[in-house]
Amino acid sequence: MKEEACRIARLCYAKFQAGAAYADVMEYRDSLCRELTAAQPLPSSVRKRPASTAPQQKQAQIADQTTNNLKTETNQPASQQGANHQSPSMTKDSKKHRGGSSKLSRRRPQSCPTCGRPFRNQKPYDKHVAAAKCLRTQQTVATQGRLLSWLGSKFQARSLILACILVEVQEVVSPFFGSGAAELELLRERRHVKVRASDADAALVNFWQQVLASPQAVADQLSGIIPAKRAVTAVEFDFMQLSLTRIREGAVMAGEPAVLAAARFWAVNHLCFSGLMRRSFQGPQALKLQRSREKKLQRVRGFQPPAAMRLQLAATDCFESVRTSPQGALLFLDPPYLQEGGSRRKEKLKRGGLSQARYACGPNFGLQAHTQLRQLLSTRSRWILCHSDCQEIRELYAGYHMVEYGQGCAQGRAGQGPAAAKARTGPAETVRRELLILSSWVAERAPCELLVGGGAGAEAAPQLLPTRRLRQKTSL
Repeated sequence: MKEEACRIARLCYAKFQAGAAYADVMEYRDSLCRELTAAQPLPSSVRKRPASTAPQQKQAQIADQTTNNLKTETNQPASQQGANHQSPSMTKDSKKHRGGSSKLSRRRPQSCPTCGRPFRNQKPYDKHVAAAKCLRTQQTVATQGRLLSWLGSKFQARSLILACILVEVQEVVSPFFGSGAAELELLRERRHVKVRASDADAALVNFWQQVLASPQAVADQLSGIIPAKRAVTAVEFDFMQLSLTRIREGAVMAGEPAVLAAARFWAVNHLCFSGLMRRSFQGPQALKLQRSREKKLQRVRGFQPPAAMRLQLAATDCFESVRTSPQGALLFLDPPYLQEGGSRRKEKLKRGGLSQARYACGPNFGLQAHTQLRQLLSTRSRWILCHSDCQEIRELYAGYHMVEYGQGCAQGRAGQGPAAAKARTGPAETVRRELLILSSWVAERAPCELLVGGGAGAEAAPQLLPTRRLRQKTSL
């Protein structure tokens, strides 16, 4: 009787795997049990056995056990079906086929919804999600990361800058918006603050205006001008540079929307080394952009702009922006850097004969412009100025509180001249000395740990900021 019950179970399972419905399998099982009880011959696929002499109660118990096995098989995933029914009579080919189908079921191509990484098998995908390997991508999108590669960006120093801005400040004026790293961080952290920003570069202002209006529209334009299967060519780069030059000169190319100009600005920024918009085409940068195309487009799409009333952006001269700003507003100034020796004129150099200027997309900001800015700030009481640690700037702002800190520098010792390059013996320096110059009103109310001594001209102990702060942010 036990052998006959096993054969009934195998027949029912074979019919179930052939695609028969569950009700048909149950009806087929009942018919086999009736034939067995009446001592009638079974189908030809099963060898005849002597009629069973066991009681009918025992037969019903075995049939119920077969039914439970079929129900369990139905509730299990396809990759696990058949694991509970390993009959001795199964051939080697059927076992091989069963193992092959299970292996194929594990190869379900899918991509991580967060970082977009593709996976062929289910097991590596589960391990990737469980280990939170895409956590860095999640938090980069949450903190907005860097939409622009900008020379002198304050992305690493944004926490220190926010510590110097008092909570009681309601409005901040930024005449040198640039990449807007510190300003956007301020808007995320303090929901009561309004920022009135400006920049002299009309193409840069147009980019931010379009991104703040619709990041998805800018990303859609980028997907069209940046090919997915090849790198951007030098001809395409020159055409985009020409269109941006026309915008800076006040002429917009006919028939082209502003969102397309914003996408071209982003593309040129990522195709130039260190974000220097005036440089020529860089082949390695084009290949790098092609490899990270999807990740960068995802960052643009995931940008969360602040409310329109909290951030106002216009193309205005920096001096005019300072003059017209309200007296109660805090000025946050990040002018183009003046390197040591950069104020000495050299007649063979272009752009006014000033060397070693540090600005991504504008003319040199020489010592004369810095002196004019210093005289203008003497009429204001609330301001914070960022600059590299330069002796000429220290002399220009002597008497004010200065906070020293270190910031990562991608260029190392670049720009020091061929003589300094030949004299190098050790590794390139990756930390640049920076200064936060505070007005008297800000220094008196700044946290005590930022200042040492508290008197005029006091300097803080050097502080090295981390290269990246991975922390979840609130929405704007």
